[in-house]
Amino acid sequence: MAEQKHLLIDADSGLHVETFQIGSAENEKPWSVELRRLHGGVSEGVGVLEVRTDRVRCEILPTRGMGLWRATLDGVPLGWQSPLGNPVHPAYVPLSEPSGVGFLDGITELMFRCGLESNGAPEFNAEGRLRYPLHGRIANTPACFLAVEVNADQSIIRVTGQVAERRFLGQKLLLTTQYVIDAAQGVLQWTDTVKNIGASPATMQMLYHINLGKPFLAPGARVEAPAVRVCPRDEAAVQGGVADWAVIPQQRAEFSEQVYFLELAGDAQGRTSVVLQNAAGAAGVELGFCLRELPWFTVWKNSQSDEDGFVAGLEPGTNLPNQRSFEEGHGRVVSLPPGAQWQTQVRLRGLATEPSVREASLAAVALLNGGPTELAPDPAPGWSASA
Repeated sequence: MAEQKHLLIDADSGLHVETFQIGSAENEKPWSVELRRLHGGVSEGVGVLEVRTDRVRCEILPTRGMGLWRATLDGVPLGWQSPLGNPVHPAYVPLSEPSGVGFLDGITELMFRCGLESNGAPEFNAEGRLRYPLHGRIANTPACFLAVEVNADQSIIRVTGQVAERRFLGQKLLLTTQYVIDAAQGVLQWTDTVKNIGASPATMQMLYHINLGKPFLAPGARVEAPAVRVCPRDEAAVQGGVADWAVIPQQRAEFSEQVYFLELAGDAQGRTSVVLQNAAGAAGVELGFCLRELPWFTVWKNSQSDEDGFVAGLEPGTNLPNQRSFEEGHGRVVSLPPGAQWQTQVRLRGLATEPSVREASLAAVALLNGGPTELAPDPAPGWSASA
């Protein structure tokens, strides 16, 4: 079967397909691609591109910066039960709200990107006015380009999207992302390229906020990672127990989020992996990425009640999610001369059996080559703005 290519969004030509559906013939391996629109409340108009194969299902949100709403990989359900319900249209997310945390009005995804100008905590100027909102703007910017390519013979589906973050008399950055759904491997991966399309030098930050909750996650689940050093972000993380940084704690009302900053080991090419396994060790998810582009890692634990949002986050990034000026002062921004670009690849793999969880966990920890993990008892200067 010849490769199929379908253009769904192209802002330059004014093309915007409202709904779309294709699928396999009866004599082929099952696959389908569907673009639909959500309706009702603050979800009105959100586009969802759903890709299904016999081993992979994922829902991509072109309206929300090409984020991932949820996925199932080899039968392992990935995502979380956000108290906000369905994905929120960016028009209803007040990023410029004076508090700086308007971003929280729109969090529902398995994966959203934080960036591109800034990706961490909100920052205010000396007069108390907001400079950089929580987690930046890219996750709440609709795609200006969307295309689907299907190679049924190879069981590969590619989804390409572009999201522009630009301002007159300011930076002009273009994110191009390509999701590759490989049905033969039960793997979901994406390659992101951020290009400076302006004529002036620019800087950027990127963090992938990968969020996991029920039914996969439960208290007692744990993170397996080649952690060289672990530092608590603040006093709440200290009180949570630095020695227990990898364990998901019991749920309780009014739980204060616990955040830990990590330095990870990798192989000779800088590749590393992190595994989150469920409490029984019978299922998990493996996250793979390269430390050359994403040298910092954050673990976020939010063991609140189900009603308030029980979720844990695995967050590889170009930096730690402190305020932008703090990170810039410690050299953790990416410089992009005119025409230059930054590129990385992230990979998710479902682990559906106890042996596969054990194998992936051992492989991740083995990247330490037997070395120790240093546990900082308090927020570390240079790592945490609260130190």
